[in-house]
Amino acid sequence: MKTFLVKQKFRLGGERFAIKDDRGEIAYQVEGSFFKIPKTFTIYDANGEHVSQISKEILTLLPRFEIQLRNGSSFVIRKKLTFWRDKYEFDNLGLRIEGNIWDLNFKLLDDRDQLIAEIKKELFHLPLPIA
Repeated sequence: MKTFLVKQKFRLGGERFAIKDDRGEIAYQVEGSFFKIPKTFTIYDANGEHVSQISKEILTLLPRFEIQLRNGSSFVIRKKLTFWRDKYEFDNLGLRIEGNIWDLNFKLLDDRDQLIAEIKKELFHLPLPIA
């Protein structure tokens, strides 16, 4: 499984952060809207090519997010009604999320409950020197 590190920076008018791979190289750049409704995140690859856009749908009972990919296809992530943990499902992909997407603390599972990816947010990260 690949490992990525996200460092988030806030700026006036939006937010921007890089997603780095395990070698410390930028794999993706994410730009988020701040004042735009609906809230959107645009994802670019290391070459600056548009990869996808995530939009939070408004006026829904439970949160829904539409993801549009570069090839024109799209899918929806929707929150399920649960009482203990946040759970999200991907329509038409056979995947689901457990945890909180916006707090960057969640797991991506397939339809057999096998872990595909795990995202954890660290508030402070101190790199340790390698001897």
